[in-house]
Amino acid sequence: MKNNYKGRLKLSVLIFVTLFILTSCLTRNKVDKRIARHYTNIFSKIEENGSNILYVSTALAYSNDTISRTKSKLHFFIPLVFYWQLKRTMTTTLNYRIPIKIFKNSIDGYSDSVLKAKLSGRIIKLTIEKIPNKIKFTHNARFIHLIFINSGYKWNHDYSKILDMDIKASYKVLDGDIITNEGVIFIPDNNDKPNRGFNNTWKHGLDGCISQYDLYIERTSRLIIDKIISDL
Repeated sequence: MKNNYKGRLKLSVLIFVTLFILTSCLTRNKVDKRIARHYTNIFSKIEENGSNILYVSTALAYSNDTISRTKSKLHFFIPLVFYWQLKRTMTTTLNYRIPIKIFKNSIDGYSDSVLKAKLSGRIIKLTIEKIPNKIKFTHNARFIHLIFINSGYKWNHDYSKILDMDIKASYKVLDGDIITNEGVIFIPDNNDKPNRGFNNTWKHGLDGCISQYDLYIERTSRLIIDKIISDL
């Protein structure tokens, strides 16, 4: 009986050490590599304008080498024999080249189809002055060890949020060299609640966070085009 107890205790310690090692795998480099895997294709594409009536530019500085930079913050780690919990936040700053390209890809084709009739031979020069490029992913992992049956239950409760979601763009409508219309469009950050989800791994949670970010840029880029149309 005593040996059996010692065996279970050793197993508990082994499980704890294993879980600690696995949890430690959630690092800044791991997050940046996961993000790079998602954006490599779009990041490596040659800069080009897909429309001959809408030209998009930006004064926001970006490089051509680093896709993202992530900072990590460990809030707490509770290492008990039968229960452990860890909460860590990853804040990622994306290269501005990423949202700018998502913006351009989203309006290519869409802008031509809805703007052509309105412009009557004119063109639009649009400048992106502000666009979100930061996401925050909070990984909250829990594990309950059922020592008497040598098993356990693990679940992740993750939170994700796009930081500083304001988007600002200015535009000019040109007929040759003559400006016929111009304006500034500002879409404020009106979402202060993070998205929540239960995930099998931190990778699933981070992938969901990235998808949420992509969708937001795509939707707001088209909203900007709609606002320009309403101003013409």
